[in-house]
Amino acid sequence: TTMLVYGTDFMYCKFSRTHRIESCKFLRLGNGTQITFANPKGWSDRKIGYINVCIPWISKTQWHPFSVYINRDGSSTSNVCIMNSGDWTGALHAAVEHGESRPVWVQGPFVSPYSASLDFSSLVLVTTRVFSLQTKTFQCKVVV
Repeated sequence: TTMLVYGTDFMYCKFSRTHRIESCKFLRLGNGTQITFANPKGWSDRKIGYINVCIPWISKTQWHPFSVYINRDGSSTSNVCIMNSGDWTGALHAAVEHGESRPVWVQGPFVSPYSASLDFSSLVLVTTRVFSLQTKTFQCKVVV
C-alpha cells in the first residue's frame, strides 16, 4: 500500500507538475544566482513555498528544492535565489553570465509548511543551536 501511494504521487508530480521553462533568465549575483521565469500554465498567485529545479546544462539528473517567490508586480513571473554553497550551486554560479536565458525544468509548486505564517501579523519563533542546549524564543512582526 505504501509503495502504491508513493508511486502514484511520483507519477502525478512527474506528469502534471513538471514544467519545462524554455526561457529562464539567470542573473549572477555576488555569491549566488537569481533565476527569473514566467509562471507555467496553471500556476496561480496563491501562496506557494518551494519548487524542485533541474538545470540540465549543469546536471541532467539532479533536482534541487528552492523557495520560490512570485513577483507581485503583475508580470506573472517568479524568482528563485540560489546561494553558491556547494558543488552544484558553485557550478551554476561559475557557468552563468549576466542576463543569460537558458531552459530549465521546474517541478511544483509545493506548499511550504511555513506558508500559513503569512496569515498572521505576529509570529513566535523558536530557535536552537545545534551544539548547545541553549534555546531562544523571540517574536517578530510580519511585514508583507
